[in-house]
Amino acid sequence: MKQTKLLMTLALSALAMNAVACSLQVEQILAVQPTSQMNIDVATPFDLPPVSQALEGGNVMSIDIQISLFDLILGDFEGDISVEELLIAAPGVNILVPTGRICIVPDAANPGGGTFEANLHSKTATFDVAINTNAVFGNAALGSFPFPFALESTLPFGLAEMLGLLTGSTDLSITQPISQALNFTVSGIPITGQVTGEITLASADAFPTSPLLDECIAIIGQ
Repeated sequence: MKQTKLLMTLALSALAMNAVACSLQVEQILAVQPTSQMNIDVATPFDLPPVSQALEGGNVMSIDIQISLFDLILGDFEGDISVEELLIAAPGVNILVPTGRICIVPDAANPGGGTFEANLHSKTATFDVAINTNAVFGNAALGSFPFPFALESTLPFGLAEMLGLLTGSTDLSITQPISQALNFTVSGIPITGQVTGEITLASADAFPTSPLLDECIAIIGQ
């Protein structure tokens, strides 16, 4: 209780120094956690057993937050989220032919975005982000196909977490189910099915690196 009162006093003091309101842009790096995986279940032209794929990578989000004294008193905050960077990689599978590495990246022309809402009285925050991503195969003959990624999560979020977010010292952890239709062609043969799984993203000091991610960076740059 004493800590909450102290944090509230510090926050009010900071806003008072900035008169009516302050606008803040927060950059949040989220790293894919080792428990994350997707399951590729091919239905046509052959009904194949699901293949599990471990995921690596991360996401950089920019959150624009406008805070006024009135917002702080009510405990309500809103922000717009834009996607600055995203790369998620999987080793790859054999579907008629080897896919090579599977690299999930944002659409350069329209990466997508979303909103952030927090209420300090209910001590919750909601992230609602729609990212326009594509799955790019290491096997260039397969090309790519749309693989949109949605991040929708409500988290415990009090005043300490809000101040941590604003100062870049908060620890966020978001777990999101994966459910996406599989639809591309191999040598004119339609491949359909479903991709399911779960991905967990957690705060990180730097964007993750690995040999698999390096391979995807090279593939995307071709």
